[in-house]
Amino acid sequence: MRRLIATAVVVTCSGAAAACGGPPALDVGQGGESTLCTSASHPGDWTVASHTADASTDLEVEELELVGADGVRLEESSLSTLDGPTTISGTSPGWPGELVDVDGPIWQDRRPAEGETMAKGESRVLVLRVVVEEVPATLEGIRVHYRSGWRSRAADTSMRIEWRETCGP
Repeated sequence: MRRLIATAVVVTCSGAAAACGGPPALDVGQGGESTLCTSASHPGDWTVASHTADASTDLEVEELELVGADGVRLEESSLSTLDGPTTISGTSPGWPGELVDVDGPIWQDRRPAEGETMAKGESRVLVLRVVVEEVPATLEGIRVHYRSGWRSRAADTSMRIEWRETCGP
């Protein structure tokens, strides 16, 4: 008597393009690593508007997560349309913070990130609500998990964010 065994293999690619059959379909980098220090005197809600996410093929965002978070947690994640050259990365206290114009397209057009699709050539802004639970707090980056065709992949931002009582030398 012969038995047949079926096996399913799921491949998750993160950063290793050669091992996963080509370059990533989503670019969330800013052209180099950097650190943003944000002055914060107490815990609370913060708005984080991150650089654009650029799709080189059709894809679906599966989830966003914080990488290397210490004293900060993700409360809400969304993708929104670009607001021309005025779209900037940064943080501001509150939700929505002053970084985002509530009458403008970044706020009005935002959609929950999970399940959102992006077409080839499309760019979006990551808009997050995070809760700083204690000061100081740090965030090493944002990881975007997405599906492109049959592949699940992840792309990380390159900006570290620090919340401190004072910034500078």
